[in-house]
Formats: sequence, C-alpha cells, structure tokens
Amino acid sequence: MAETLLSTLAKSAGNKIGGALAGWALDSIFGSSATPTDELKAQLDGLQNQMTDLQTQVHSLDAKLDDSLKKLMTQADRNTYDEVAAQANTDAAELADYQIQLDSWLKRAPGTAVDGSQSSELQTMRSTLGVIIQHINLAMTGATGSRGLIAIYRNVIQDQTPYPTDRFYTSDFTTPMSDMLDYYESLTVQAFNMLAEVNHLSWTTGGTPFAANDAVVQTYANLVPTQLAHWSQLATGGVGRLPEGVVADTTTGLMWSRSRLTLAGSAYFCWTQCNWSASVLPAPATVIDGLTGWTIPSYAQFAALTPGLGDKAFAFLRANGFQWQQESVTPKDAYGQHPAIVAPAYWTSGDTMIGFLGGSLHLYDQSYLLYPLWQWFPGPGVVAVRAIH
Repeated sequence: MAETLLSTLAKSAGNKIGGALAGWALDSIFGSSATPTDELKAQLDGLQNQMTDLQTQVHSLDAKLDDSLKKLMTQADRNTYDEVAAQANTDAAELADYQIQLDSWLKRAPGTAVDGSQSSELQTMRSTLGVIIQHINLAMTGATGSRGLIAIYRNVIQDQTPYPTDRFYTSDFTTPMSDMLDYYESLTVQAFNMLAEVNHLSWTTGGTPFAANDAVVQTYANLVPTQLAHWSQLATGGVGRLPEGVVADTTTGLMWSRSRLTLAGSAYFCWTQCNWSASVLPAPATVIDGLTGWTIPSYAQFAALTPGLGDKAFAFLRANGFQWQQESVTPKDAYGQHPAIVAPAYWTSGDTMIGFLGGSLHLYDQSYLLYPLWQWFPGPGVVAVRAIH
C-alpha cells in the first residue's frame, strides 16, 4: 500500500505530473494564470479527488485499526498502546484540519493571490508537517529504551497467532500487522503530500516574498520511503502482507505453498495425476494462492528449511505453519484403498523426491516409487516455492 500511495500522490522536487498543472496543485491556484484551461480544471479536480480519497482512506483505516485494538488487546495493553500513540493521534487530527484547508484552497479560481491569513497558514504547515512525520516515526519505532507501536502491537498479535514468528510468517500474523501499518503509512504519506505542496510553492504577501524550498521536499522524499521500509522490517521482517495459503521463510527469502496443492478440487498426489513424472507439474505462470512465479522445490531448498533437525524435521515444519500432509481422506492407491500418509513424500525438481520417513528428511530418486511401500501410500505430493519479493 505504501508504495502505491507514494507513487500516486507524493512528489519530489522536479518530478512533474505534466500538462498545464505541471504536478503541483497549489502552484496552479496561487500562480499567475487567471484563465485556466479545461485541462487545468480537470487536473485540479483529479488532484482534489486524490486528496479526498486519501483522507477517506485514512478515516477508514483508523476505524478498522480501532476495532482491531478493541478485539485483540486487554485494557492494560490498550492503555500502553494509547499512551505511545497519543502524539500521533494529535498529529492525525492536525492533518485532518490541514486537509480541510487544502480542500478549500483547491476550490478557488486559479491565479488567486495569497492573502495574509493564507500566508500564515502556509508557514505553519511548513514548520509542522516535517515534525509530524518525525513524530509518527518515533511513535512507531519507539524512543531509546522504550517500545514503539509496532513492537507493542506485534507482541499482542504474536500471542494470538497459532505459529511462532521468529523465522516463518503466515497470513495469520502478517494480515493484522499490515492492517496496522496501513493506517500509519497513510498518515505519513498524507503529511508528506502536504509538505511537498507547501514547500514547493512560492508566494508574496504584503511585499514579503516566500521562496520555494524544494530541498526540504527532496529530503523527505528520500526519508519517507526509508522509514516505511524500516517499519515493514520491524513488523513482518520485510515480508509484508501475505496471501492465505503460503508460508514465508525470512531466513532463505523463499515463500512456500502452505498446504499440498490441489488442482480442480483434487489433492495433487502423483500416484494417478503425474504418471510417475514431475514433468507435468505447475509451470511458473500457474497461479497458486493468487501469485505466479512458483516452481517445484529443489532438494537443497527443502533441506534449508530444517538444517540439523534430524528426526524432528517434519514436526518442526508442522509447528511453523506448514500443512503438507493429508489431514483426512487421501486419494486412492493402486488397490483402490485410502491409506493414511505415514511417511509424507513430495516431488523435487529433476524428478527426484524427498520424504519424511521417521520424521527426518530423505532424498530419493524416482526408482523409489517402484518399491512396495508406494503400493500402500499415495504419493509423492506436490508443494511449490517462489521468492518472497
């Protein structure tokens, strides 16, 4: 979300939208043009709609976050959170007031001169908007020796999600964390958008000139994305919002399909579907869990999940969100039976496979499929892997 907002709304010095407006809304209002073109009017309307949409989004995200805080936090947790968030809440109210002021200015005719009260308001915005961005960042990351909002909220979510989050992440954790980040990211982008507008503008009031300060705009254009990336790292290890059905491994930088794959509603075991070959498995363009770029894992990628764990390997994966083995009824074997999967096995790239016989990870070549064991167990199954980013 943050990247979309920044690319859509935030402007650094010298970066223009184009056309008669040239990318700066206040310039078009308080500039020299007294005869606006239809193109200029249309661009002004578009920018005003963007600002209004962002403010609406901020309100919606605020309400959503407040609802989550009520559901997830004890009163003691909420008191701690609210204390740290107090300054950010004050800043949010100030941003809302500034947005109302900007909206009123955008309704004026292009070429309007800046009067004394408008000049005073512009100067106030110049002096406070950068401070607001810094306040929000401090609230999120915490002062030296104290927890910020990210750490407070993260601890609450960790206590209520079914899997640990030291290394592996699932949507059970990343969804509420990302919802929380969305609100404060939107506030920050809103503050930056206003900062860019008021510092890019130059005006004269009562014979006193006020020069543009594009250096300030550029400073915050560089700072804000860095701050947001840091928040993401603190909140979710940089993984961001995950779709349902995947596990992200921050150690290897890989994302795994959380459960064994299903195609056309059937569990994807290769006893009947693959004709003893992994060559018909999903191609990188196949959409799995809403994403493309998936491949069949290599043995090395499987092994990197559980180094040194021995017979605890499969139990470790289960405890960290992987749900690969069949939970209930399995596909029929060659004898029309539905045996339970005692030793789950999965294809690897190159038509080999891995298995978890005895809980340990083992590599087998394709000829292992001909062993009598596989007359009684369906397999191997299929999981998929892709890079997180």
